[in-house]
Amino acid sequence: MQWSLIFEDARIRPSFDRLDRNQKVLVVASYLYRQLRLMRAFDQCYSENLSELFIHALDVALSTSGEAGVTQGEVYKNIPDTDEYSEQEGSYAQNLMIALNYLLLFVLNNDQIDLSRCVDMSLQNIDLINYEDNEDYDEKLVTSKEVDFVTDLVANALRTSRGQLFSVKDAERLASSHYL
Repeated sequence: MQWSLIFEDARIRPSFDRLDRNQKVLVVASYLYRQLRLMRAFDQCYSENLSELFIHALDVALSTSGEAGVTQGEVYKNIPDTDEYSEQEGSYAQNLMIALNYLLLFVLNNDQIDLSRCVDMSLQNIDLINYEDNEDYDEKLVTSKEVDFVTDLVANALRTSRGQLFSVKDAERLASSHYL
């Protein structure tokens, strides 16, 4: 799956384009936050604490604080290497941390390509999870569910004020009914 299958969908694109930068970050941060359990599984498997950095970095991205550059560097340096962390949890955490890195790059540079790369990396986990459950999973059905979820996120983001700053609690609230 890719960004274009979800965010270029006719039900999402026009509404997503109406969002301001902060609202877009809220949508994508919520999209990542729903995978928090995968990061926690990595922490448990390897006695690490990447969940804390993950949550902090999402909060920094959402608040657009001056820490984004420093936090992006810390996220980048903590991307798990799957040679060292070879269990499936290592792949999930690697994908999420790379996605988070791209989200922070979007916050820093406001380049749409970083946002699409962020979503593409998080979608790799969706593919992995579904493939583990059933190697012949229906990708169209899974894509349809992702479109429904993002449609809900965008609708909720449109209800917020333009220019509003958010926190990780806002992302948690939006993602709460859609956890993986």
